Amino acid sequence: MRFSLTLAAVAALSACVPYTGYYRAGVPVAQFETDRLECEVLGAQRVPPNTQVRSRDVYVPPRQVCTPKGKCRLIDGDFVSAGIESYDANADLRARVVGQCMASRGYGPVRIDACTGEGPRRVPSVLPPAGSACALSRGGRTDFALR
Repeated sequence: MRFSLTLAAVAALSACVPYTGYYRAGVPVAQFETDRLECEVLGAQRVPPNTQVRSRDVYVPPRQVCTPKGKCRLIDGDFVSAGIESYDANADLRARVVGQCMASRGYGPVRIDACTGEGPRRVPSVLPPAGSACALSRGGRTDFALR
């Protein structure tokens, strides 16, 4: 039961996230989706993932530790592993390639606030001016509606 409530809360919050990406008012939504997918595929082909693994170490400074009887000793500072993580070393470069591709098709970077309030929103078939649009996150995709 608790898991279901947590999942519902995460889903509700993810719907409130603004859209940060590329946009061009007046473009049919279907064309926007096609352009975005083609640019993402181009980015993946030109700059494939380069997964690297690294150990994250943190420095623990020297500290004094005392027993309840008042006997103290100094423990030297040391580096301690904070775990191992993986990352894509090419992610930033791939994003730049996608950005260049989108720019070559007339799109520009934009941030569009999430839609607020209750009730259904009209999702037009053509992207509205960015200033009159809000973002709806639905099942891993973003739709744009009129404010």
